Amino acid sequence: GEGGGGGDGGGDGAEVGEARMVLESRPLVRGTEVRLDGLELGGECVARLTHLWADLGCVRCGERAQLRLSGLSATACSSKVWCDKCSAVLAATLRPAFLGSAGRPSGPPLPR
Repeated sequence: GEGGGGGDGGGDGAEVGEARMVLESRPLVRGTEVRLDGLELGGECVARLTHLWADLGCVRCGERAQLRLSGLSATACSSKVWCDKCSAVLAATLRPAFLGSAGRPSGPPLPR
């Protein structure tokens, strides 16, 4: 399994005893993909996204909302809010994946 991390309680998005996010090796392609083009990691190393702020716009009325997602915590990887103007649900989920040498998920994507 995944290592325990720093253990310093520094607010990395995963509390003690909380389920850690599983990294997908062959993620299903769907939604918006965030790529790290040009990222070069030397040797064998692991980089984990601890926090991602997603700025969403309501498709009904254009109102904006901001969600905080975590790539470490299984419970904080998804978030949703209701639009202040029209009460539509705005939601996002972060699905971390292993990266290959080109900063893209490793292996071919699975069919939809």
